[in-house]
Amino acid sequence: MTTFEAENQKQPITTILDGYHGDIILTGPLSQRELEILHLIAAGCRNREIAERLSLAPSTVKWYCRHMYQKLDVLSRTQAIARARELNLLS
Repeated sequence: MTTFEAENQKQPITTILDGYHGDIILTGPLSQRELEILHLIAAGCRNREIAERLSLAPSTVKWYCRHMYQKLDVLSRTQAIARARELNLLS
């Protein structure tokens, strides 16, 4: 495996997301792709724009969003952004 391949393998981010953070309990760590999508959501991108930027189908972006919302224990994009800010995921 080359250095480039090793550096670009998708691995879950397990820092503060694996367990407790204050009163917030998360069900699992966000993947690198979920974090990418979260940043794009926070930047105001819609699913179609996110799909185009990441070369994904819009349905795949929706799938990632659903799983991300479950992990963050939220129901909407706005709540996901607020929770991400609480957890310092958008800095």
